Amino acid sequence: MQVLDKDGNLVPNLYCIGDANGKMMLAHAASAQGISVVEQVCGKDHVLNHLSIPAACFTHPEISMLPD
Repeated sequence: MQVLDKDGNLVPNLYCIGDANGKMMLAHAASAQGISVVEQVCGKDHVLNHLSIPAACFTHPEISMLPD
């Protein structure tokens, strides 16, 4: 969740979580991202796997699928 500048370089001490980073716009994803950022700020290496965060898409008519 570290922010990149216009040249693709990491901006020191600047992180972005939740809807603003565009990765996964769900409240529980933002919560997991926040935990990941706090772990990183505290010096612990923490990588968040966005594929492990459950998500849903509601359709009409209702359909379902299994993830790849």
